[in-house]
Amino acid sequence: MCEYCIEQLMMADVSNAMSVKHILDISRFYASNALQEYPDIHAVLEVTSPEMARNETAAQVICCRGLEILLNAGFASKEYQHLLQLKAFHVALKTFTDDGLRAHRFSKYPYFGLSKFHWVRDVRSFTQPTYLEDQLGQFDASDATRLFKWHNEFFRNGAGQIASDPNENLLPIEEGMGASTAFRDLFPVFWCALNLLGRQNPQNPLLWGIVCENQFNCSDIDSFDLWIQRRAALFVYDQQGIAPFQKNLKSIRPELFQFIALVRHVSNEERSSLLAAFNQISTEYWGDYFDIRAWLEKGKM
Repeated sequence: MCEYCIEQLMMADVSNAMSVKHILDISRFYASNALQEYPDIHAVLEVTSPEMARNETAAQVICCRGLEILLNAGFASKEYQHLLQLKAFHVALKTFTDDGLRAHRFSKYPYFGLSKFHWVRDVRSFTQPTYLEDQLGQFDASDATRLFKWHNEFFRNGAGQIASDPNENLLPIEEGMGASTAFRDLFPVFWCALNLLGRQNPQNPLLWGIVCENQFNCSDIDSFDLWIQRRAALFVYDQQGIAPFQKNLKSIRPELFQFIALVRHVSNEERSSLLAAFNQISTEYWGDYFDIRAWLEKGKM
């Protein structure tokens, strides 16, 4: 089963859970995908077993959701303080901030310029009220921009070398260290960079680039590449509405419209304008995994 099929299963589960007010079945094989997007992460974690929270992938998703809350609402927020009361979150945090795991992930990429990102897997970011704030004082949107540019160049140049700066020589990459491997290893760093970029500079063209193209291309069951693309789409929609999407229909996965409608209130006017726009283009752009035109006609947006 491909990552796009799993994305459809995940969105159906999230939609059903939201509509009937029940907790997601997180025992399924694509549980980490559901953890990515279920709006009430607290409700899910209340029924998450310690065994599942201890799993490295699930722990990464749970802690990335925690980092998202920290970056957008702050340590003192009710939302984050509620998270700190949940046993599953602390179990996940222990796995996520493990010293050996953190050292392994970061040491593989010495050329990546990660010195400003060590707080991502530092337990103090999650447990000390002012630690993360102090770290972010040394960080700005340009650091996030550089990170994404690095990966984009790596992806386009191919595994084996990366031009981190036009004036620098190409840097060698260890054998087998492709762009998708780098992305999976460092996903929490990309995740935080995206959230900081979306908060500090939502007009940055890098965000739109992520929306229009799956630049990370991981193609695995956990689909972290699609998760970061969905979040970039939300940042653009929250800032600019549906207009930029409508103008670039052929560049955007139809499933992103489905996701935006799932987690945001999309007006009937926006739905109608999207349907009119889709009716003007070839059916090949209506979606391989999700028929956007049929969905819009049924008024489910």
